[in-house]
Amino acid sequence: MMAIMVLVGGLDLYRANIVKVVAQLANAAVVLPVYIYLGEVAWKLAIVLAVGFGLGGWLGARFAVRVGAKWIRYILLAGLSLYLLKEAVEILVG
Repeated sequence: MMAIMVLVGGLDLYRANIVKVVAQLANAAVVLPVYIYLGEVAWKLAIVLAVGFGLGGWLGARFAVRVGAKWIRYILLAGLSLYLLKEAVEILVG
């Protein structure tokens, strides 16, 4: 999502991240109560993931401030390229 907003939409990383976070929050606000009501939440795993995402976000933000938006754009493009390559290999090889 961020890759498309940055590479295609022309948003800077700061604004693209804001859009992404708001979209994820809106999604979670709708679906989380449903999953909780249905008893579909694995709470131990959810807590571990929440801590991991929080820590990753904090470390990622510190890294982004240190290296700057230009390097983050290259890293984002490299990650997206590797993902697309992996998908292409899976489709071609089977």
